[in-house]
Amino acid sequence: MAKMDSIPQLHMKYFDPPLSTITQPMEKMATTAWQFLEQRMANPQLPLQKADFRGELVVRKSLG
Repeated sequence: MAKMDSIPQLHMKYFDPPLSTITQPMEKMATTAWQFLEQRMANPQLPLQKADFRGELVVRKSLG
C-alpha cells in the first residue's frame, strides 16, 4: 500500500506498518509557481505556462 505526500511523523506514528509514499518536490513547485506568477504580472499577455515535476517513491514497510 502506498499514498501520495509524505509526512514521516504521521506515517511512523499512526500506521503499522508505516506507509510507503510518493513525495512531491513542494519547494520546487512553489518556487516555479511564484516565478510563473511574477512573469504573468509583468506581462499579462504571456501564454499559460506548464511545468512537470517528478515525484519520488519512499519505500517503507507497507510494500513488504
